[in-house]
Amino acid sequence: MPPAYRAPVVEVIHAASVPLTTTVSSTLATALFGSLPNADVESPLSWIVMAATRRLGAGTEAGGTSQQAAQMAAAQTSTSLTTTAVAAAAPVNQPPIVEQEAALGTPDPRTGTVAGQVIAEDPEKKKLTYTVVTQPTEGKLVLNKSTGAFTYTPTTTQRVLAGLSSEYASAQFTVAVSDGVKANVQTVTINVAINPMPLADAGAIETGGSVDAIAVTKTRAYVADSVGKTITVIDTVNRAVVTTIHLDVQPVSLDVTPDGKRVFVVDDETHLIHVIDGTTNTALSPIDFGDNRYPISVAVSPDGKTLMATGGLFDARTGTWTSVVTKVAVATGKITGTVKLPGASPDAFYSIVFSPDGKKVYVVGDLLTDDPQEIPLSAVYTFATTSTAAKLVATGTYILDVVVNPAGTRVYVNDVDEGVITVLDAKNHKVLGTINVTPETLSGITLSKDGSLLFAVDSVDGAVRVYDTTANHVLLTTVDLDTTTEGYYPGAVLSPDGRELYYSTDQGIQVISVLPATAASTPGAPVGNVIIGAFGTRYQVTVDVDPQTLEPSGSTRVSILDTDGRVITTSASIAGSPNGFAFPMTRPDGSLLLTTYDEVTNTTTVTAISTSGVATTVGTVTGVAASSILVASNGAAFVLADVDGTQSAYRLIRVSRSNAFQTYEINGTTSGLPPTLAPNGTAYVVYQDSLEQIGVLAVDSSGLSTTVLIERPGIAGPVTISSDGKAYVAVSVVNDDQTAVVTKMLTFTGSSYTEREIPGVRLGLAVAGAKGTIYQTTVDYDNGKTYVTELTATTLKTSTPITGLALGQPVVAGDGTTYMVILNGGGYQLGIAKAGKTRVVPINGVVAGAVDTVGGAALTVGWNKNAYVAYVDANGRYHVAIVTPAGRATIKDMPVGTVIKNRVYFTLKGAAAQIVERQDTTGAYYTSAVILSSGKSTEEVPGQLIAGSIDLKGNGYLITGNMGAQGPEARVVGFNSAGKTIAKIIGPGGIVLAVDPDQGPFGFAPRPIVLAPNGTAYVTLSSGLEDLPGTAEVWAITAKGATRIQTFDTAAVTAVTVAKDGTVYVTVSQIDEGTGQFVSTVRALSTTV
Repeated sequence: MPPAYRAPVVEVIHAASVPLTTTVSSTLATALFGSLPNADVESPLSWIVMAATRRLGAGTEAGGTSQQAAQMAAAQTSTSLTTTAVAAAAPVNQPPIVEQEAALGTPDPRTGTVAGQVIAEDPEKKKLTYTVVTQPTEGKLVLNKSTGAFTYTPTTTQRVLAGLSSEYASAQFTVAVSDGVKANVQTVTINVAINPMPLADAGAIETGGSVDAIAVTKTRAYVADSVGKTITVIDTVNRAVVTTIHLDVQPVSLDVTPDGKRVFVVDDETHLIHVIDGTTNTALSPIDFGDNRYPISVAVSPDGKTLMATGGLFDARTGTWTSVVTKVAVATGKITGTVKLPGASPDAFYSIVFSPDGKKVYVVGDLLTDDPQEIPLSAVYTFATTSTAAKLVATGTYILDVVVNPAGTRVYVNDVDEGVITVLDAKNHKVLGTINVTPETLSGITLSKDGSLLFAVDSVDGAVRVYDTTANHVLLTTVDLDTTTEGYYPGAVLSPDGRELYYSTDQGIQVISVLPATAASTPGAPVGNVIIGAFGTRYQVTVDVDPQTLEPSGSTRVSILDTDGRVITTSASIAGSPNGFAFPMTRPDGSLLLTTYDEVTNTTTVTAISTSGVATTVGTVTGVAASSILVASNGAAFVLADVDGTQSAYRLIRVSRSNAFQTYEINGTTSGLPPTLAPNGTAYVVYQDSLEQIGVLAVDSSGLSTTVLIERPGIAGPVTISSDGKAYVAVSVVNDDQTAVVTKMLTFTGSSYTEREIPGVRLGLAVAGAKGTIYQTTVDYDNGKTYVTELTATTLKTSTPITGLALGQPVVAGDGTTYMVILNGGGYQLGIAKAGKTRVVPINGVVAGAVDTVGGAALTVGWNKNAYVAYVDANGRYHVAIVTPAGRATIKDMPVGTVIKNRVYFTLKGAAAQIVERQDTTGAYYTSAVILSSGKSTEEVPGQLIAGSIDLKGNGYLITGNMGAQGPEARVVGFNSAGKTIAKIIGPGGIVLAVDPDQGPFGFAPRPIVLAPNGTAYVTLSSGLEDLPGTAEVWAITAKGATRIQTFDTAAVTAVTVAKDGTVYVTVSQIDEGTGQFVSTVRALSTTV
């Protein structure tokens, strides 16, 4: 039985005295350059070094040969064995095959938007077009006519009604799918469930006193209590009081900056605006208006830069107080302007608000009256923020509140005494409509995030009325509450994210949930970073972990997240813990597939997680997952399982798009090679049985399998997929007459194959080139010859031999030029083959080894189709030879005293850089990069290279580990194509690796640098799990340099995940004080750097 796999909370690259084992992402070339004409077959981007690759389980053979094979004689043959072909009748154009259910993502809780795709396929592989035949009756549908992808956004009214009755639970539309032939057009009706808005009583938050004013941020509420002379700070996420700030005066109005850093409070006695630090909840120096000016109510602009305060200004000329709004700069606290309110009383203001764009301000107050017995009228004033005088736009008996819709086009004015909410045009302030209710009932009003709902607090019945602003302001529903508001009209405020509505009551702050309820955390420790599915569904996999040993101790769960990282739902518990090889993988329909392993029973369970968070057990198999999960173009997924942990027998698991579960026996060892997928959905596994015979298991797109067995001992390489979708397997065996070793090239189309022979023993991996060409290097060890064979499905051409034995992995340029290291008579050469012709170029030294290449030689190929090979001369100095296809060589000398342990890599701007390492007399290591075009070196970074990366802007990154004064530390230095440093990061511990199941621009491989769509590079550092809680931090690198954007008081964090919209997520795990177990919280980080 295989040993238990330890699933760490996070995976951290720690500083080490020697570089860690590294690997290369084999998908880089196709990920970025597969469609480019004449692109390099082995992309220069494959230099990217990735550590801790045991999580992927993608072992590759170094390309060496056995002693037995080396002693065998060779002979060249040219045979072709082909499976029987059946003549086909003239094809009849078939209509597209359209699935009746669309693939759907998780609805956005804030907007209700659902992303999805009409699933269709043309039997003849023709390009399909998609057209809307019938639109949904409500909501907005956007359809991509080329792909069938769509988004549907219901109206807010639809969502409210969906929460009230199942009659409104879905929307429907019809799409036509065409292959260009009118008679073949197929239609499909799509039903999309509407994500409801369950407007409901979410309870009250006790404040311990009266509530005279409320200001809220995303996570905090600030409550003014005039009687108790306090400001209560409330954590709105956990519904708990954080602290109470005591004042010497009675607070009556307050507001907070959008970033939550400053809170401004007005009292009813002084001429001060009190300022509170929102981070520390401590009082700062107040803003003093002086003796001739006082504030009454305040509002902060949407950009957080300007503070507006209603109040009075003493006119020395007339000896009277006049009504004004005072402008204050938030950054300095200085008064920057005054706006006059002609005809307004300086002693009675009820509301001041900004328009959403911050360009206009609306003020509600009383008008002046000469009769002290007369009840004054209320008025609404407005002015541009650049103005010095306000305009009167509305009057009423008792106007309590005014709000502006998010579009800035409508203004809602609530005259509570008259029982009328008037809707004004924001441009000309003409009346557009009214909402008539019982007088003296509706107090505070506010709007939903999109402005389609108007919420009004009924202080008489203790309820919240909800009106549809898009359909003549009809009353949609009423949320009945068990609250009272004796003797006052409470104001209402919506949380910045639109999730909750707050208003003051005698019981404290009443909370109304506006959007579907979410949770901040989920049980368990994270298994890797946040995963984003095909249609935007955000997944976080967690597992129960023993806090002491960090060993898995229970079940696995998968949480579905909203765009803020909050938990929408969490799946039921899944038996076992995730295996380190099979990282969870997304599928084309947006769902997630994962494997878990139970050590006690030695079983692996495959579970599918839908976009709604439902976990479905697909199947179980004896053994432990031994490869990553691979998903084919048709949605089928494959993973290998080691039956008994001895690597002598495997099962290939296939999960169809509809979750049908199949297994295939493999009676042999795969030598650590994962399955290989062809574009048509066929999976291939190469293995060697107990008799050392080579077998190839082929499972076609329908799940039918074929096994090809070469009935003689041999050695084989992994499957190579050509650009035209064929699969090639090189198998070296003794030929039929037992006189030589030959290599059989098996060419598969689906599960059918042809067999051809080429001379010698295969060397390294076959390399796919343009136009369906494959390049395979072979070596005749008996005669000391090396060959390069170019082959397609129908052609085969072997080069003239090169005298000498090729070593390591050959590389191939975009034009088909093949380069390889040749050992001939004790000396090294660079062999070159193209179109059957060969040449050699002498190397004046020993070829350097590289930890980041298959085969270990420091050889690569550049954008310019030149080869770059590093070597060390007889004096111990390292050099890089740049060799053209014609054999012309240019030598670049490396700095004296440096050594090479990596091959040359290239930035996206084409700059070639060679990483070098130096050790000083004290034994300390330093790493730098030499820009080969200029010979200039980047600055030296203390420590040995742990990993490296490049970004989409042409920059490179060196990541080193070093033992600092306080323990292990990691350093990141970013440099541009000229070698100039653009960013430097130093932090304790190591780098946290990210894995992108969607492969992203740099392939499915752990990576230290995570790139955002705008080019920002993110790095996560952790002090490590050895001594929790520890610390962690996230850095962002832009053209301006490196900025620490977040710090954590725990080391148990994941790397970041960047969504397509640029939102950055990081998962933080801490031990819950109540349960003593890990809980995980996903945070959406600010990307302002």
